[in-house]
Amino acid sequence: MRRLGRKADVSPAVRLLTSIYLSDEEYRTLSALPGRTLVKTRHHLGVIAGTEVSVDEFDGDGGIRTETVST
Repeated sequence: MRRLGRKADVSPAVRLLTSIYLSDEEYRTLSALPGRTLVKTRHHLGVIAGTEVSVDEFDGDGGIRTETVST
């Protein structure tokens, strides 16, 4: 799945998520533009103390980010 995504925090309690899914042709067109490719792999660690925990690994910039979601 190839998509463009954007998260915008409107307030501490509200986050807007936008996703645009790309066809193969759209992806090829955008890939021709200058820029870096970033690939994210999400590792779900499970629920720890009532909170869903996952780690996102970004291939392309070496970054790692953790995310928690209260259940």
